[in-house]
Amino acid sequence: MNRVILGLGGLILLSLLIFYLFHGSEDPRKTEEDLPPPALPQCALAISRTLSFPPSPHPPVSLGMGEKIYALLTVEEPLAGRHRISFRWMNPAGLLQERFDKRLADSRSGYRCWSWIKLSGDEFIPISIGPFSTKKFLGNWRVDVYLDGNFLTSKKFVVE
Repeated sequence: MNRVILGLGGLILLSLLIFYLFHGSEDPRKTEEDLPPPALPQCALAISRTLSFPPSPHPPVSLGMGEKIYALLTVEEPLAGRHRISFRWMNPAGLLQERFDKRLADSRSGYRCWSWIKLSGDEFIPISIGPFSTKKFLGNWRVDVYLDGNFLTSKKFVVE
């Protein structure tokens, strides 16, 4: 009878061990992946030819080569603590052309920041073919903005 009880107890322990090996134990501590994403602040993103706040209510329909293109971000709520804003300029091929990171400190009110890009080809070879061509910059662009690695907003524009 004792052998049966020990055998049954061993079988139960073995079953529990197998269960925990394949299913894991429930850890009451939450990891970063388990937590809901942070609430992102209200913001406005504008594309402009000039660095001026507030941005023009009439954004440019298209932009040209050699112009500075500004992405003007207005965060309308205070940001407590330290943060990082990332501007990612995506070219017409959908690839990252340029990235700009800005560190932010506490703000009691909204926050304004910007990034800019100037597109130009090789001035010594004014042709529209090959790797030095300006033609690769023509088309639909997008600037994506991230706050602490979380997508915040995006804006599209055309370079002609």
